[in-house]
Amino acid sequence: MSKSVPHAARSAGRPFAVASSQRNRLLASTALVVGLSLTMPGAMLAQTWTGSTDTDWTDGTNWSGNAEPAATGVVVIDQTGADYPTLTTPSASLASVTIGATSGTRTLNVTGNFAQTGAGALDFQVEGTAAGTFDRLAISGSATLNGTITVAPASGFTPAGDQTFDLVSYSSSSGAFSTINAPAFGGLTAIYGPAFVTFGASTGCIVDDCWIGTSGDWSTGANWSTGLAPSAGQRVRISVAGTQTVTMSSGAFSLLNIDSDENLTLSGGTLAVSGVFGMNAGTVLGLTGGALTVTGSLTAPVV
Repeated sequence: MSKSVPHAARSAGRPFAVASSQRNRLLASTALVVGLSLTMPGAMLAQTWTGSTDTDWTDGTNWSGNAEPAATGVVVIDQTGADYPTLTTPSASLASVTIGATSGTRTLNVTGNFAQTGAGALDFQVEGTAAGTFDRLAISGSATLNGTITVAPASGFTPAGDQTFDLVSYSSSSGAFSTINAPAFGGLTAIYGPAFVTFGASTGCIVDDCWIGTSGDWSTGANWSTGLAPSAGQRVRISVAGTQTVTMSSGAFSLLNIDSDENLTLSGGTLAVSGVFGMNAGTVLGLTGGALTVTGSLTAPVV
């Protein structure tokens, strides 16, 4: 599934920024700590981390060619010993970073903030559903999300419709990935929670409440998977067969996220969304009455 969200302003602090148009595999050992700024804009020949001396990124003896990577360099970190690199310089500008290139799944820990631009790309492998069997990006600070994420099975793993994966974690987030590339999964849906982005199959309900009716009124409990209209702070998904229109005519609803593949009309009542409000391609958000407040990010053709 694809979402297109206007690029949010970069978080304050020292961001980890993904800006390359190339695919950057961020599959890391937990010993890799990026504490400042890493920007990836271009491309050149790859340089490989060896960790021959210690964990110091700036020590050339830790790299093939005995030199620290130059600006716009291409870096490969797939060494299996204890000396994974620690970046402590004010910033590093690289074309791409490939981590864990051969096999296995790992977590990249980012100490600080993370920002991915619309041209950036993340690439994850999934070998199972249990913790430690899929790649993760763990951000201690805020995450500004955009661009492409690719998710692929590995090591013979077979995707199923009821599986979910918490691939990205953070203390807070803004924006959303504009493209989710996961053909082996039959498409994935991203649900942006307060601490994780959870990816799950496009079928089935992987959030707090899912619309199961046809065209109808938001407040009717029978239209929802829980038997009740969504309650405060919940994550909501609206996606059923055909093209349907969900109408909110009364009531007050304060939600975390809404992800909709159907038309939504607000004719009365109040709707507040504090996180991501995504009306996906081909849908229409109609505002004919009531009040809508979005304090997170909104993507929708409004009529």
